[in-house]
Amino acid sequence: MVLNMKKIISHAQLIVFSFLAPAVVLLIELLPILVFPIKKDLFTSVFFILQYLGMWIICFAIHKYAYRIIYLDDKTVTDGKIEISWECIQKYEIKEIKLFQYSIIPTIYLKPMVFLVGNNGEKIGFSMTQKNIKQLIYFVNKNPVINELIKKTVNTSSSPKERHFN
Repeated sequence: MVLNMKKIISHAQLIVFSFLAPAVVLLIELLPILVFPIKKDLFTSVFFILQYLGMWIICFAIHKYAYRIIYLDDKTVTDGKIEISWECIQKYEIKEIKLFQYSIIPTIYLKPMVFLVGNNGEKIGFSMTQKNIKQLIYFVNKNPVINELIKKTVNTSSSPKERHFN
């Protein structure tokens, strides 16, 4: 029986971005149609709905790892497809998430992702929000890599220059 199960969303900020970015583009395109007396017909409405869905599918495909739910229990970390036992976690990798890095729009920095890497190279990632780190604290003594990760995030967030770990 699993006594201590925690559930976290992989990256909630990217999920919100995946819905908002196409909506903003759609609104910008709809403004001239709403403001100026342009013929509004069924084809136009269907076109914009299909365009929104197409942009959302592209955002989903790019950020599909953000939609996973990570389960932490006494024995394993799993995302439904990949399962890593606490003893098999060899290292962690932190990846910074930047949106619009190579565009005229200012770069947006989201919470970084931490990937727990197992013996066979399998990875499970989630955002480094305070809520997710608090969930991870319940399993602090399961692996020295987790202890190191938590120590690093606590030391970073207590410094005056709090980066992305809040």
